[in-house]
Amino acid sequence: MKNTAKKVVTLTAAHCRKWAFEFNICADLKGTWDKTDKKIIIDPAADRWIGYSTYDPESKSVSTMEVNKEFQRQGFGKILLDLWPKAEQLFVESRNTGAIAFYKKEGWVDVGDHPMVDGIKPARGGHWIHMVKGIRSE
Repeated sequence: MKNTAKKVVTLTAAHCRKWAFEFNICADLKGTWDKTDKKIIIDPAADRWIGYSTYDPESKSVSTMEVNKEFQRQGFGKILLDLWPKAEQLFVESRNTGAIAFYKKEGWVDVGDHPMVDGIKPARGGHWIHMVKGIRSE
């Protein structure tokens, strides 16, 4: 599938009601819905979601990011990450080795482990890895 047929729009409560996401992003954002920027890539022709990401401008943090498993390794993660050029940090689950490798390829640097972030433990167990924006490797 080509990225060009897809559309980036603001993630809304209507998307939350329409589609089931792997992680309950809509419930997780309930308390911070108004203070985070939210984007989703959709395929309007197929009426499907491709991926989403959220950004907290206060902490300059990519809060969440998920690409639908069917669309991984097709460039959508990079599109989502590039939506937030002012982002300086993110946290990723230590067991999510594919995401860690992706972020490192995109120039993010592992600066340490954390058992909890904002009182939330990783859904898959393990711990969080704190990453900051570094220099993109070619």
